[in-house]
Amino acid sequence: MIVVLAGMVCIAAWGCATSQRAAGIYTAELGRAPSQSILIENILVVLNSHGYQVHSVSSRMLETEWRLEDAPYALQEEGITQLRDRIIVILGQRGRGYYTAQMRGEEQVLMDGQWQQRALTAAALDRYRAIAAQVKQRLQPYMTQE
Repeated sequence: MIVVLAGMVCIAAWGCATSQRAAGIYTAELGRAPSQSILIENILVVLNSHGYQVHSVSSRMLETEWRLEDAPYALQEEGITQLRDRIIVILGQRGRGYYTAQMRGEEQVLMDGQWQQRALTAAALDRYRAIAAQVKQRLQPYMTQE
């Protein structure tokens, strides 16, 4: 369920986009398809093109492995040595033959030997937005069908 509060888009059980970005989380509606297999196939193509490996897939959720990378120099000055991120896609069904997907991107930083969530880096935010846009583009032909 999506709720609009004071101009912020909120997804039930995930909170509002503004607070999520500050907490290292990005969410987006990815679209719909007439079958779950079409939906998953299109999501997997995009995730694979961005270097994500799928950890698990079920009828309700798709989850990638954590992707690790060295922190950029600017973050290293703050004591952050590595970044990691992953994507979780919640799959749903609304009505007969109407399958939906919501994306949740998470990023964490390694600081003082512990993984912590903090505001998304600009690179992660750009990557998540690009992934969501590419999935939506691939699903567009199905979303215009009645």
